[in-house]
Amino acid sequence: MMGSNGLTISDANNNYIEFQVNPSSVERKRAISYNLASPLGSVGSDARYIRHEPELLKFKTMFDGTGVLGDMVSLLIATSVKDKMSLLDKIVYNYNGDSHEPNVVTILWGSEHFEGRLHSMDRNYTLYSSEGEPLRAELDFVFVGFISAEEQASIANRSSPDLTHIIEVKAGDTLPNLCLKIYRNANYYIDIARINNLSNFRALVPGTALIFPPLKLD
Repeated sequence: MMGSNGLTISDANNNYIEFQVNPSSVERKRAISYNLASPLGSVGSDARYIRHEPELLKFKTMFDGTGVLGDMVSLLIATSVKDKMSLLDKIVYNYNGDSHEPNVVTILWGSEHFEGRLHSMDRNYTLYSSEGEPLRAELDFVFVGFISAEEQASIANRSSPDLTHIIEVKAGDTLPNLCLKIYRNANYYIDIARINNLSNFRALVPGTALIFPPLKLD
């Protein structure tokens, strides 16, 4: 059974490891990507949303095999720093032949809960026995967040070019910009003007309802 106080990392097969030293700090980084390109000669840019990037989790901890920390839980799981590192690699690093990728792991510590895969792991052995066995390893982790396809679809909640949209024109709207919003391509404005029988696509009247049907996207 996993301990209730220490930082633990576990996989879907109930393999887990608990660390003797909790991180002094945990960094969680979130980012959003935008297309900042702008037409030649324009002033500034219209930052257009591309995607939410996976969240990153960063923290440092260590394994100690000298016994000075009195960590009985970890000693029951692995009896040496070398064994602990092997177990850690099995959980977070090794290639999973069933899923054909590294494991998705759960990281728990107090109120922190993170689902993701290992991005990088720096290990620094700072103490050895007289026989050359590592007695202490400092670990620096970066994990990248994992969200299932079902969760991504639920979270995204964005317009789909595979659906028909009826848009009410607002002041300042242009047909190319509306096409960019729906189809991610402003060049469809000619098709949409024809579908909506617009004689002058440059003079959209606020309050007008325009139809944006599914189109084959390039």
